[in-house]
Amino acid sequence: MNKVSGKSASRIEHKINFQLINNSNDNILYWSMSCSWDENWLCDPNCFQLTNRACDGNVPEINLIRSGETKKLQSCVADPFQANTVNKFKLGFIYIKAKEVKSVFNFRDVLVAKTSAKQDVIWSKEIDLKEIETD
Repeated sequence: MNKVSGKSASRIEHKINFQLINNSNDNILYWSMSCSWDENWLCDPNCFQLTNRACDGNVPEINLIRSGETKKLQSCVADPFQANTVNKFKLGFIYIKAKEVKSVFNFRDVLVAKTSAKQDVIWSKEIDLKEIETD
């Protein structure tokens, strides 16, 4: 667990490991950013937020998850000091099919539209902050 402070706000970050699992019989192609892949994820309630490090060369890309494959992910969940009142949350993956984005230039438009409408979001089971191991 890391404490992050700044001029505008303070928050606690919890390191979290999670998985994206393809339980279907088909391979799945989806769009996300090469580094800031966390943009395809929502937290509910939205007082929580996934945080990820920036990198050079962050571009939209198509990803593949084969049938039965598991993609392991690691990020931090920012908790704006509300752990005493809000302990549980869910993660939602915004699924952007390969054919939904015509070029890398309209990826952002598709992502924003789906995020606003909460369309094609696959939600996790509830996660309890008290059960996340701290460093």
